[in-house]
Formats: sequence, C-alpha cells, structure tokens
Amino acid sequence: MNWLLIGSGIDLNGRRMAARIDSGHHGRVVRINKPYGHPLDTGTRCDLLVTRFPDWPARFFGAALPATLPTLCLNTHTGTNLPADWPPFTQEEHRAACAELGHPHASAGMLAAFYLLNRGQRHIAVIGFGYHPHTGWAPDKRYPDGTVDTNPAYNWQRERAWLQNNHITLL
Repeated sequence: MNWLLIGSGIDLNGRRMAARIDSGHHGRVVRINKPYGHPLDTGTRCDLLVTRFPDWPARFFGAALPATLPTLCLNTHTGTNLPADWPPFTQEEHRAACAELGHPHASAGMLAAFYLLNRGQRHIAVIGFGYHPHTGWAPDKRYPDGTVDTNPAYNWQRERAWLQNNHITLL
C-alpha cells in the first residue's frame, strides 16, 4: 500500500495537490499535527492523524474531525480508534527512532515515518517536509505562512538525511 505523510512545510504552497491527495492515488493519507497550507494544495483526506498530544486534535481541528478518525499521539504513546494492525507508538520505538537519527529529539513527521516503516510499510511518500522537486530542500524549516521554526530541539538536516536513507519518496 502507498502511504502519504503530509507535514507542515512551506513546500506545500502552490503545489495544488488536493485532487491527487483526495483521489485515492495514495492508499492512505496521514496528517501530522494540524492543518497547514491552503486546501487546494493539501486536500482534506485523512486516514490517520498523528499528533504530539491527545488534546491537539480538538485544539487544532475542533468539531471538523470525525469522532472515529484513527489518531496516534506520539508523546503519550497512545492512540484512539486505531485498527488492530496499527498499535500505538511505543516508548521503545520513540527511543529507537532518536537513536537511529543520532539526535535526542525527532519531529512528529519523522516519527510518523518511523512508525509506518516499523509496521512493514515500504511505499511512503512525504510532502510538507521542506522538499520541493524543482528546488530541493529548503534552507530552513518554514511553515506555509513563512514563519521559520527556530525550535532548537530538532535537527532538520539529520531528519532529511534519514528520510532519504530510508527510501522515503519526496514529493
């Protein structure tokens, strides 16, 4: 199955990927943290929501999310409405992902990719991770509104290398 992870990067802007995302071209669509970018660029489909904390879905989406949407909460290692073959992300996986990255912290996007790889998924594509096929990697982590993420906890260069070393398709 082909999975698409949608992150929070500025590379979402102007891509007009909504039709492709919502059409079923990707077997499953995973959204990371909260909605970013224009719906014409990002679509609306969501088969799995990955967040840091259990209160974030209500905070960021309000009543717009179906109550049955599978949600994985990384920092609390819990999940709701997860199918049997999608167990919650464990503390051991969290530590292993950071160890593999060689950094004490990993972004929700990188952890979501790690989670899927650990469950046997081999066809993962990402958008909103800072990569654009015409320009390559953005020099820094920016959100679609242009805000620079200055959080020193993350090492975006290592995460980019990790994605490429794990054969994640960069859209």
